Amino acid sequence: MKPFATRARNLQGTDMLYSSINTMKKKTALILASIGFLAFATVASADTSMTGSVQASSPQAVGSTLEVHIANNGSVIVRGAKVTSVSGSSIMATTQFGSTAISWTANVSGTTSYLRRYGGASSLSEIQAGDYVSFSGMLDMTASQLTVNVTSVKDWSVQKMNDSFSGTVSAVNAGAGSFTLVTSSRGTVNVIVASSTTITKGGTAIPFSTINVGDKISKATGLYDLVSKNVNATSVVVYVDQGLLDKRTFEGKLQSIAGTTAPTTLSLEVGSTTAYTVNVPAGISILGKTWLVLPLSSFKVGDTVRVYGAVELNNNSTIDATIVRDASTM
Repeated sequence: MKPFATRARNLQGTDMLYSSINTMKKKTALILASIGFLAFATVASADTSMTGSVQASSPQAVGSTLEVHIANNGSVIVRGAKVTSVSGSSIMATTQFGSTAISWTANVSGTTSYLRRYGGASSLSEIQAGDYVSFSGMLDMTASQLTVNVTSVKDWSVQKMNDSFSGTVSAVNAGAGSFTLVTSSRGTVNVIVASSTTITKGGTAIPFSTINVGDKISKATGLYDLVSKNVNATSVVVYVDQGLLDKRTFEGKLQSIAGTTAPTTLSLEVGSTTAYTVNVPAGISILGKTWLVLPLSSFKVGDTVRVYGAVELNNNSTIDATIVRDASTM
């Protein structure tokens, strides 16, 4: 018969072996559970795709998959969880596999990174109940419920991305500080302009009030919401034909003259349809047919008048004159 001490050591070794086996069983069960979740997610995805459409309440509807991964070391990846609430630095969410729901608490920190569906940077404040999110991090082994200290969160329901648009202005809402832009290939979008938005035309800053229906927009850049079709613009570039801004000679019939002493304005009809307002500042050359100085009092309605100058950047129907010549009067 073996001594008592020897039997005790053998029993202790047997207990340690059983403990090791149990630990391995638990880890194996955890891995199998993860695999089971993934298999279930694949079947659920296949079922929805077979119908030809995805339910609006599913994560697939916003581009996410439905997956749960838990590794032996406690690292967690969850995709397609539906947010039930946000409280402080905690996001409560569930992954729904048929009738089986798994509840999660995702704790964020100052180092957590946030992304929107299309990759743009997001924040905790954008996440709200009903959104579908993916998150990754480490399982909190001390918590009684599934709790993850997350390092990254992606909100699939935030359908926003930085983008640029070009097109033609079809409407202007001065009160809302916005305009409707009709693009050639991406439909109609609503461009919202803030006080911080830079608006330029021909390289010069212009106010929002100078944007008119019919203007061509070379580029409106900002955060685009694919759901609302709103663009919160950071910059707007209004197209201008640089050739129109070059100084040149305009010839037409004098329609009216506001005063006989400069500075004043006169109305000039070029061709049969184009009317210009001509700004005549003090000190410019005002000439007659023979190129001699001529007082404005000698100008008569119906005279042929030639104006050398350039149209204004923000008002292409106004000419800033540098020379005015009445070609009908000596």
